[in-house]
Amino acid sequence: MYDLCRDNLDENAKVIHDKLDEFTEDQINITNGMLSDIILRCRSEWVADYDTNKFAMNILKNNEKISCELCGYHSIHEVFYIKNRVNNTRLRVGSSCITNYELQPFGKGKSVKQARKEYLQSENEIQLSKQYPELRKRLEKWNSRLNDYDVLIPINIETEYNAIKEKIKHEITRYIEGKAKNFDELELSLEDERSILKRLDEYNYNNKGKEFVATKEIKVWLERNHKKRTLEKLKQSGYVNSETIADIQEKNFVEFVLSIIRTKLKNTSLSVNHNLVNDIFVITGLEDNVQLKCGVGKTLSTFGEEILSKENPLVKLTVANVVIVSEPLNSNSTRRIIDRLKKKNYKSDIRILTGGFGKEYDYVARNEINLQIKRTEMVIVENLQRFIQEFKHFALDISITNVQQRLNDYVDKSESKKYTLKYLTDLRDTDFNKRKY
Repeated sequence: MYDLCRDNLDENAKVIHDKLDEFTEDQINITNGMLSDIILRCRSEWVADYDTNKFAMNILKNNEKISCELCGYHSIHEVFYIKNRVNNTRLRVGSSCITNYELQPFGKGKSVKQARKEYLQSENEIQLSKQYPELRKRLEKWNSRLNDYDVLIPINIETEYNAIKEKIKHEITRYIEGKAKNFDELELSLEDERSILKRLDEYNYNNKGKEFVATKEIKVWLERNHKKRTLEKLKQSGYVNSETIADIQEKNFVEFVLSIIRTKLKNTSLSVNHNLVNDIFVITGLEDNVQLKCGVGKTLSTFGEEILSKENPLVKLTVANVVIVSEPLNSNSTRRIIDRLKKKNYKSDIRILTGGFGKEYDYVARNEINLQIKRTEMVIVENLQRFIQEFKHFALDISITNVQQRLNDYVDKSESKKYTLKYLTDLRDTDFNKRKY
């Protein structure tokens, strides 16, 4: 065995195999006893030579062939590169030798078949990149391309657009995996891509600038404000409707809506402005310079059908309705409304009390209104904000209904506790802002 190794160290496997045929019976018995361990050691020494080739294999082209450096076979075109990790010997061998000698150069988890597959896929990827240099980048930016348009793309077009992406990806995978031998099917999918892009451009051109079209800015605003459901509804048609209008407070859209509101109220005394900081509409032009406010969302919810010029809207955009849905802008407007009610109510059985409870008492700050029943002198305390909501249109001459009778009915229906005037005065003087009653 020693002589065999010494004399034939650099020979290929076939030469060594022929030498083994010349062994005596004793030599064969000795060799068989050592063979299992020798084979295992030899196999483990050979690993994939990734230094020579990144896949440790190559498939020669143009009918080129070389000889296997392990067995000497002179006509291999599928070459595997292996390296001896003990002595750094490098060999170019065929797949048959790797199989026959049970080498595992790629490790136990990776077969020759898997190495061949990865190599071929890499080669196909190179060919794909040469044929379509920008295709991978286009697919990466596929979804973001919809953000380049001035308007929101409806769901039916978006769905078709995304389906084409999946078709392209599918054809790429088929080619990379070797299931498609050419680019014919991929070309058909790319033609679909060109067609849908043309359709997107046409939709954008035909709809941008139209009233109530869902714009790119609206889309961004809805996404930032986590209004996914509203965005999904908008995508059904691409246009704002009575279902979605109240959820959209994007700046440019609100300014557009405001122009419509002003046009519809141009023959009235009202003036409407947008307070962007607080996201409210400020209403002026009322009696005694009273100013009202109404949230943008509430305004759009209430008057959405009218703003959209829908036939027979549920609530019309009139002075009365604007006043009804609004509330005082500040404490000054609140006091002016109450003062006007007091003047209109002087003949009523109900007296509106705003003072006389100590110098520190402020009914507006406490959000309460005192109503005294003249015939009993008893006082009830009501929530000021709700009271204003109930009676402001009387104060501002919007309603012609008898305010005295309405106030009497309001007090009769009240379930609030009744107090004497002296008790309330003493209570507020001695325990201001601490006790609840």
